[in-house]
Amino acid sequence: MSHISRRSMPENGVLDSVPSLIWVLNRENKFTFVNKSCAAFLGIDAGNLIGKPLDGTFDPLEAKKLLKAAEKVFGDGRKYRLEAKLEDQEHRLRWMDIVLTPVFNNQQEVCGVTFTASDVTKHKLNEEKLKYFSMHDQLTGLYNRLYFEEEIRRLNAERHYPISIIVCDVDGLKFVNDVMGHGQGDELLKIAAKIIKKPFRSSDVVARVGGDEFAVILPSTGEDIVEKIATRLQKTVEKNNKKRDNIPLSLSIGFATGNHISQKIMEIYNLADDNMYKNKYERSETVKRKIIDYLLSNLRKKDFRDDKYEERLQCMSLLLGQAIGLSFEDLRCLLQLARVHEIGKIKIDESILLKKGVLSEDEWKEVKRHPETGYHIARGSEELAPVAEYILQHHEYWDGGGYPKGLKGREIHLYSRIMAIVEAYEAMTTPRPYRKALPLSEAINELEKNSGSKFDPRLTDIFISLIEDVEKANTLEGIL
Repeated sequence: MSHISRRSMPENGVLDSVPSLIWVLNRENKFTFVNKSCAAFLGIDAGNLIGKPLDGTFDPLEAKKLLKAAEKVFGDGRKYRLEAKLEDQEHRLRWMDIVLTPVFNNQQEVCGVTFTASDVTKHKLNEEKLKYFSMHDQLTGLYNRLYFEEEIRRLNAERHYPISIIVCDVDGLKFVNDVMGHGQGDELLKIAAKIIKKPFRSSDVVARVGGDEFAVILPSTGEDIVEKIATRLQKTVEKNNKKRDNIPLSLSIGFATGNHISQKIMEIYNLADDNMYKNKYERSETVKRKIIDYLLSNLRKKDFRDDKYEERLQCMSLLLGQAIGLSFEDLRCLLQLARVHEIGKIKIDESILLKKGVLSEDEWKEVKRHPETGYHIARGSEELAPVAEYILQHHEYWDGGGYPKGLKGREIHLYSRIMAIVEAYEAMTTPRPYRKALPLSEAINELEKNSGSKFDPRLTDIFISLIEDVEKANTLEGIL
């Protein structure tokens, strides 16, 4: 090797001892030196590389980038730095930080280029990860609000018009979070994000811009097209709800279009948002009703319930209610209570509900919380709010020994007292994993035994006489 100046490379032995990949190219772009680290990285003996061209060793695109940089070094004799992705002997792509240094001959002419490549893959991946999370919502993988707002500024140019914006809101998310926990709410958001993202182009900006709100910017898109997309989104949601045994998804959707730059994108977004909220207010109670129906359906699967359970409770409640002279409105409320009074059990683990043995103290505490859970669920729904207090009281005892408040006698609402008797009878006369259904005589004996302690004695006597007559007729059909 010819004499080199202080600006050129050190002795070969030193270069072989460093972990960085080092190689030298001559003006023909052929290897004149390769250190041990570089040879090991490529899985090729260093001697076999000497005299070989660089563009036959590395990926063609990366080789082109390296040779272009080398050309600059040969041209002006200055150092250059670049990043490249090189493939190792195991075909793994590694990010390399590469410094190109000129090699000078005795006449101070550039006769070669030294490449010193350091593996920065870990740093690069962390950098890309940070960049990704700075632009994306971690839960759904969609763009976040910060990126969305940057795109609003970028796209606010005449060449992108007409421009449309769609705003979608996940209906009932707060209700789901309150009732079933934030984990279930997050799952609902992930499903929504997947559905919302599907119909859009790569040029469209799909983002989660709030807790339950998504927005899409559609450059070069007129009103007729965005309306079709919104309709398609709703149909996809309906299709999803039919095939999935999951919390029903509902989206309120609003959209707006600007045809000229005079309509700023932020104004279009605000109009789409207003249109979405008009749609949302109309759907609120319908959405909650669907969620409650889903909860009750799930409860039937995890509790001791067959398809006729609610119907039997409603029949017996109606029978007793009519016998004591309740009004039509009272009876309607009582039927609603019979349908949803145990909805708080949805948060009790199935292993506890189906346990054959005696419940532990902690398990029993969890069971005893269900009237309060049911109360809070009902309070969140306009339809169920009227029966919330009766749900809370349906495990209170006549003598004050019940829960959760220890109410006694007529402190307990009439509807709750009726439900306590009807539910106890239903529980005794249907089979459980740990026992068979009790015959009518034993069930009546249990009611009589607890009359005045657990149950209102007057209502108990009336119910027993009614149920004996009904059972003699061998049917509850036709009562409704």
